[in-house]
Amino acid sequence: HNDDIIDNKSALPLEDTMEKKVQHGGTWSSSSTLSQKGNNNNRRRHHHHHNLSRELVLMIKYENRLFDNTVRYWQKWLSKCTYKGRWREVVERSALALKLMTFVPTGAIVASPTCSLPESVGGGRNWDYRYVWLRDAAFTIYAFMRIGFDEEATAFMGWVEERCKHTEEAEKLGEMPLLIMYSIDGGMKLPETELHHLSGYKNSPPVRIGNDAAHQVQLDIFGELLDSVYLYNKYGELVSYDFWTHLVKLLEWLADHWRDKDEGVWEVRSGRQHFVYSKLMCWVAFDRGLRLADRRSFPAPRAKWYRIRDEIYEDIMKHGWCEDKKILSQYYGSDELDASVLIAPLVFFIAPNDPRMLSTIKAILKNPKEGGLVSNSLVFRYDTSKSADGLEGEEGTFNICTFWLIEAMTRAGATTTTTTQRHDSHTSLSSLSSSSAPSSSSSTSSSTSPAKNSSSNTNNKDNKERNHDKDTNDDDDDGNMLNRARFMFEEMLAYANHLGLYGEETGLAGDSLGNFPQAFTHLSLISCAFNLDRALGKNGSR
Repeated sequence: HNDDIIDNKSALPLEDTMEKKVQHGGTWSSSSTLSQKGNNNNRRRHHHHHNLSRELVLMIKYENRLFDNTVRYWQKWLSKCTYKGRWREVVERSALALKLMTFVPTGAIVASPTCSLPESVGGGRNWDYRYVWLRDAAFTIYAFMRIGFDEEATAFMGWVEERCKHTEEAEKLGEMPLLIMYSIDGGMKLPETELHHLSGYKNSPPVRIGNDAAHQVQLDIFGELLDSVYLYNKYGELVSYDFWTHLVKLLEWLADHWRDKDEGVWEVRSGRQHFVYSKLMCWVAFDRGLRLADRRSFPAPRAKWYRIRDEIYEDIMKHGWCEDKKILSQYYGSDELDASVLIAPLVFFIAPNDPRMLSTIKAILKNPKEGGLVSNSLVFRYDTSKSADGLEGEEGTFNICTFWLIEAMTRAGATTTTTTQRHDSHTSLSSLSSSSAPSSSSSTSSSTSPAKNSSSNTNNKDNKERNHDKDTNDDDDDGNMLNRARFMFEEMLAYANHLGLYGEETGLAGDSLGNFPQAFTHLSLISCAFNLDRALGKNGSR
């Protein structure tokens, strides 16, 4: 396309002065000055430099036009963004990052364009993220479609559909019908290898290429897949019947295996557990399957799926709830926190202001020294000292977990505020009705002594002061969650680099850790910004 770019009439013209200058002796001199040199050597030298200058000018023209066309392309692409909220710039930067992690021929989006950047300098938690995780599907579709980029969502959905057509290949290899990750062209062989001749970033070996986690059992991917298809069918294009038949096969497989243990969303290497996050997403799989079937009147074993969906819900509430600590735990029988359960209200498994969810959020909000997961508004995924994951070394806070917490708090705060406003409105109408109704005691009330009124006013003032102190001292008060969510979000924005990009994790010193940039982080940022902005708008906040 180079000729097309050079011949592009719309490209910005070079400055006229640039074409009149050539390089001579390391300095820029006008061609007219050089032409006045009198001897033959200077003329030959001038001729030589003149030829060089023509090539240089053409190269600069070419570079200018490339740059101009690049700017025009991205400006045109960004003009499709429908998000006009408070954090428009950071949302657009995240959208740009996701677009640049897209493999156009297939529509696939890699988790990150890098491999083996350490989760802690000198540590061994170094992985290859140059692949496509099915888990990213729901978040990718949701994020792109929420802000107007339907074309990218359609391309990625095409990639997802292709994977669903080849489930037999995976099953022949003894795998789940779908792998948790693929190469950008849909390849399933991603052998993990350590390159011992390389020292790694800041001397942080091992340097790994490939990823053995591709062959783990992670049941949550079916939930993310069905959620993405449901959202795409609702906000994008209608899915085909053939695609639906593939989805039915996947759900029928999951019906026989949802009770199995797995390695979970964090891809632990310490053995399988009944991870709560995985069970949550199994519930999502059947819930979205039922919704899609009803929305499109597709044939489906509805009675069976309804029964399984309800069984999963009760199973989670019975075995995933730790009564002693009042939290949704990491896995069945555990009493440890895991930030991944914050996804529950985001996928409509539980009301954001349900007492169990609020109790879990408040436990996570505590400092790690107090048993929580939050430090300086940054969220650890779990306590690595208490939750054995089979991996060596330390890690930073997980950016996606921070955004999940902020969004969970946003939804809880917005729901609580809306409920309170409705209650206040009802109370006001009741008071208005009472005050306007005839009363035999109205004359008595109007003649109340000043001393009695003074006492009543004093009591009201004392009550207001006590309520104010309670609100001020209790940072985790339900009504304050929306404000705190905004504070944490804006504080989180300060951890981005100068281009508005994030890695997978953030260290306690504010340093970026893990592979960079990270698609999962930017997907969750977009979702968080969209929902927080909408919640603040509904509640009259600026």
